[in-house]
Amino acid sequence: MENTKLNCWDYLKCGREPKGAKVKEMGICPASVKTITNEMNGGKNGGRACWAVAGTFCGGTAQGSFAEKLDGCMNCNFHEIVISQEGSNYQGTIEILDKLKSL
Repeated sequence: MENTKLNCWDYLKCGREPKGAKVKEMGICPASVKTITNEMNGGKNGGRACWAVAGTFCGGTAQGSFAEKLDGCMNCNFHEIVISQEGSNYQGTIEILDKLKSL
């Protein structure tokens, strides 16, 4: 397992982060610019809270709302890595959604 705390776009190599290789083709991923979740689980913007950010685009498919993407994200290798790396400091879905609601 990696020791470096990667953001989702680095781990998944989607190219949808600002200035990413696929931004012109597919647009910027909402997780990469969701500043309210910055530093949650040690990530940049929503980079380590992506499973709770609506409108992400993983595996070549738009993921939609949190409810629509829940199953896929909870079984994602990246999500499991974040849980493992954060240990007792892990900020889970409820904490992330609470932060998102505080807008």
